[in-house]
Amino acid sequence: MFIKPWSKEETGYTEYHFKLLCIGRIVRNKMKTVLLLIVLVHFTLTNFTVSQELHLKKPMSVSAVKTVGSNTAYIYNIETLKFNDLNLTEKSTLRGVQTIISALAEHRVQEDQQKMKTDITQMNTVIQQQAVLLSKINNIVKQQQTEINQLKETIVEMNNSKNIVAQLSPGPIPRDCAEVYQNGATAPGVYDIQPLNFSQPFKAYCNNTWTYIHHKTHGSALNFHKDWNSYKNGFGNLDGDFWLGNEKIHALTKQGKHSLYIGITTLQGRQQFSLYKSFKVGAENSNYELIVSEYDKSSSAEDNLQYGQAGGDYYHGNRAFSTKDKDNDGWVEGSCANTNNGGWW
Repeated sequence: MFIKPWSKEETGYTEYHFKLLCIGRIVRNKMKTVLLLIVLVHFTLTNFTVSQELHLKKPMSVSAVKTVGSNTAYIYNIETLKFNDLNLTEKSTLRGVQTIISALAEHRVQEDQQKMKTDITQMNTVIQQQAVLLSKINNIVKQQQTEINQLKETIVEMNNSKNIVAQLSPGPIPRDCAEVYQNGATAPGVYDIQPLNFSQPFKAYCNNTWTYIHHKTHGSALNFHKDWNSYKNGFGNLDGDFWLGNEKIHALTKQGKHSLYIGITTLQGRQQFSLYKSFKVGAENSNYELIVSEYDKSSSAEDNLQYGQAGGDYYHGNRAFSTKDKDNDGWVEGSCANTNNGGWW
C-alpha cells in the first residue's frame, strides 16, 4: 500500500490531495496466502493550518520503507497489520478505504442488477416479437389448410360430376375420338381432340370411335334457328343438345375418309339408323358443302340425304349449308332454313 501526499500552498491554508492506490491479487503457494488489495481513492482534505501536518507514523506492522523524492511511504504487511497498532489518522484512512470498498461493491451490485433488468427487458421484447411472428405463421397455416380443404372439395365435385373430361396419358392430343380410344379410353365422355392443322384443341363427345357432331331431342329448349357464325363455331351443351360446329366438322373429315351414322328414335320409341360409309364437309369458301355417299343398305332408316335424283329438291349431297341469314339452298321462292327453323344442307 502506497500513500503519496500532494501539497498546494495558499494564504493561511494548506490543501492536501491524497490518492490511495491499493492493488489486490491473491498469490498462493505452499507456505502462505498473500492478499493485496487494489482500490483507487481520491479525496481532498481542506481547512488545515500551515502548521498542521498529516502523516502516518510507522507502526510495528510496517515491513519496508520506500522513499520517493522528499516523500516517505510505508509498506504494510496486511497479514500482520493490527487495527489497534495504528494511530488515529491511519485508522481514519483505513475506515475510509473500507467505506469506499463497500460503496464500490454496492455500486457493482447495482450495475449488475441494472444490467440484468435490461437483459430481461430485451429478452421479453424478443419473446413478444417471436410470439407475434408465431401468430402470423399460424394464420398462414390456417389459410393454407382452408385452401387445401377447398381444393379437396373441388376434386370430389369433379369426380362426382357426369361431365368429367377423361384424363389421358401425356403426349400429343388425339386427332379424333378414334385416337382417344386407341390411347386407352374405355368409357364414353367428353375428351379433348385436335384435328390436323386446326388452330387449337376443342372438346367433343366420344362414344367408342365415333365423334358426335349433332344431337337434338324433340321439343328441345335449345334454339337451333341461329345465324351463320353460330353454326360455324358450334353451340349447345355436349351432354345435351348441340351442334359441334362446321369448322370443326370440316377439320375432322378432311383428315381422311369418315363414315356418318345418323341415329333416330321415333316418337313411338323405335330406334332406327342410317349409315353412310363416306362423309365429308367442305371448307367455308365452299359454304361447307356436304359430300356424302355409300349408303349402307343394312340401315334400318331410309336414305334421307340422297333421296330422289341427284340435284333434286330432296337430294342433300353436294349441297351448301344454309342458315337464317345466309340462304344457299336451291329453293328460289323461299328459304329452307327459315321454313324449318334451323340450319342444314
